Amino acid sequence: MKTRLLNSVFSVLILVAVLVACQKEEPKPTPPADSWTRQQLMGVLESYLWRVEDVFLTTKSGTVDLSKDPTFAYKDYIAIRKQPVFWFREGFALFYMSQPITNTQFADSVETVYISRKIAYPTDLHYVWDEAKKNIVIYTDSSEFSNLKIPLMKTALPDKASIRVYTTIEEAGAAQAHENLTIVAEENDPVIGKMTYTFNLKPLWQYGRAGDLNQTFYYAVF
Repeated sequence: MKTRLLNSVFSVLILVAVLVACQKEEPKPTPPADSWTRQQLMGVLESYLWRVEDVFLTTKSGTVDLSKDPTFAYKDYIAIRKQPVFWFREGFALFYMSQPITNTQFADSVETVYISRKIAYPTDLHYVWDEAKKNIVIYTDSSEFSNLKIPLMKTALPDKASIRVYTTIEEAGAAQAHENLTIVAEENDPVIGKMTYTFNLKPLWQYGRAGDLNQTFYYAVF
């Protein structure tokens, strides 16, 4: 396939945990897709640490889950897509590397990880507000070190209708509907035609810290 998705160990972006419990709260309604303001959208993107749960590729042949496609050229990078955790701030994206830890505090379906926040690694991922689109435009300067596969010289947009986030870890843990932010990028290939990449992201919730010099924090992903 002509288009690359991810190109180095740190070339994977930033959501498939299923929390099953009784007597959960109903999710709070999210604003309609066309009613999100700049402040609201930027607040969602910048208020959480994000990781990539799923990556899908849609062409005229259908939709493929790239984590389950053994023929995909960069399947090894897709396999570790959950390790980079992205922090969006001041128009740029940084990332930390996460590692899984034993879950001792939540339902079995909840994933828990630790992150050392002593060092945040740079990416070439940028984002700006586009007043005409009434949306955040995400783009990358190059493809070689692209953490989120946005085709070179192309852009990606959050799907505003997909946004579902909560304000506390208790809400996130009790909710029936899981949190999500979908980012969509499109590209036209001369042979394949229109190619749409869909990235489903989930936020991480801090529930503890080690108090060490590496600034180690513990997070849950619901």
